[in-house]
Amino acid sequence: MPTIRLILSLACVALFAGRAYEYGFFGAPLRVLFWDEQLFGPVVEKLLGREWQAYVTDLATDRAIDRVQYAFAAIFALAAAAVPLHRWLPRWLWTVLLFTATALLAFHAFLETKDHFYYLVQYGELTLQLVTAPLLWWTITRPHRTRWLVPVIAVATALTFTAHGLYALNVYPVPVHFLNMTIGITGWSERGSHLFLRVAGWLDLAAAVALFVPRLRSLAFFYCVVWGLLTALARFVYGLGLSGFPEVLHHYAYLTVYRLPHGLLPLIGFLLCGSFVDRAGTRVQGTDTGEREGTSKPETLS
Repeated sequence: MPTIRLILSLACVALFAGRAYEYGFFGAPLRVLFWDEQLFGPVVEKLLGREWQAYVTDLATDRAIDRVQYAFAAIFALAAAAVPLHRWLPRWLWTVLLFTATALLAFHAFLETKDHFYYLVQYGELTLQLVTAPLLWWTITRPHRTRWLVPVIAVATALTFTAHGLYALNVYPVPVHFLNMTIGITGWSERGSHLFLRVAGWLDLAAAVALFVPRLRSLAFFYCVVWGLLTALARFVYGLGLSGFPEVLHHYAYLTVYRLPHGLLPLIGFLLCGSFVDRAGTRVQGTDTGEREGTSKPETLS
């Protein structure tokens, strides 16, 4: 398990550090909620006793939203710092930081979903990020109870890659940045880029299904590792074609960093498949008994 915990720790640090940078320097979709009159208007008028127009035009409102945003950034940064310090921090503090940051990620997912016409596929796209910290917490606090890691990671990976595939296939509108990155990196025409995205979309959906076929699971995880890391790195590579290196580090690196779990968690699934499942797709003899007898056999998984 040390290797698995190390990969999960790296994924968790990258996720929280990237989100902290995003919230600290580039904002977050908080105004999607706080400036929505239909949803937030009753709170302003009934609880705060203010007229909506006065609320949205008040500079103090904008500054208050910024302060909330910076508070979120601070929590993400503290959670990122807490990950490698779990041996020295009180367990309750480490746990609170990880799960508070995860709750903020879930809130972020809600805001993203709201900003995309409540397409639930947005939650699917962020599933791997949402499970990263809870999985790290479990592997550290329950090191001998890891049999279900593969199915949990498989489900989270399938949801994330299904969401990517549905966007790429234009089942949901293709995000403009998908197309811009493809054109900018490959130099292909818009038509060729659309074709590439459709092929990638079908491959994503095929991989999502193959994750639940024992004989194909390792191959599916391998695809998700490669494609997850490449799509994360694509943000940085695309930025290199637009501006100088210092500007790219500031404007694009964080987009790659917080997406690293999209490749690192499938990597864990790929590594564990060889330990939990043999080539015929059956349980390796002794995996269950090792846990029942209280031995340290699960530690050999790494």
